[in-house]
Amino acid sequence: PELTLNGQKVKNVQSHVESIGSYVNIPRFSAQLGKGNISFKGDTNLENGVIDGILEVNHAQLAHLLPVLNVTDSGVDGRLDGVVRIGGEVGVPSLDLYGRLQDGLLRGYPLEAADIHVSQIGSLITIHRFEAKQGVNGKLVAQGTADLRGEYQLEVGGTNLDAGLLTTWFFPKLPAKGSLDFVAQLSGPADKPFVNLSIGVSKGVLGGVSFDSATALLLIDQKKIEVEQAALTSGQYRARVRGAVPVAALRGDGADGPMDLRLDL
Repeated sequence: PELTLNGQKVKNVQSHVESIGSYVNIPRFSAQLGKGNISFKGDTNLENGVIDGILEVNHAQLAHLLPVLNVTDSGVDGRLDGVVRIGGEVGVPSLDLYGRLQDGLLRGYPLEAADIHVSQIGSLITIHRFEAKQGVNGKLVAQGTADLRGEYQLEVGGTNLDAGLLTTWFFPKLPAKGSLDFVAQLSGPADKPFVNLSIGVSKGVLGGVSFDSATALLLIDQKKIEVEQAALTSGQYRARVRGAVPVAALRGDGADGPMDLRLDL
């Protein structure tokens, strides 16, 4: 038999349900989700909507699983093995996910493996642990909180990553290549976050311009990028930049203000 859960089809459904009054117990539910499998056991009270259960996930694509859990697109995909503890109320459940992601993608960029511990209560998402590998030596880590209706307090960092991973996140129309090290601190309201970004790129290409190394300290809000300091080296040549750039100019949306940059050669 097949079922549809929040728009996702599940096959080979096997289940056992017990009901006494308003109390519903599910000692066993299992199904195929895409090329993976999920199983659930738990109970709920239909009068107050309280739910308590454990969802086990084996080799299921995250893009298929998240809609089942009523979670919006996270920009992350891959094959997940893990456990989700479900509590709270049926309409607004709390989720606590422990798992390992294989063959992952972050905004289209490959992540070979990632260890994850993420929880959500209402609009508040907490990243307790996110450690991912890219290539031979690349590493990406993240920790902090993001209240989708409130404030962000997140810190993300990486070493030896594909530089395109960062630009596709912040500036999708500005192609980049190279080996990237960075630290980003995100804070402020969810609709207008503020980013403090420190980056270093070696053997890079940015917007068609090749260079040996580049470093920058940037302060980013919704409208502009404050270039606190930036330096680029190519062979015997070195350039330094300070000033401000409209965010829309780098995103290809059309400049929403004048550029104010000082270039020293």
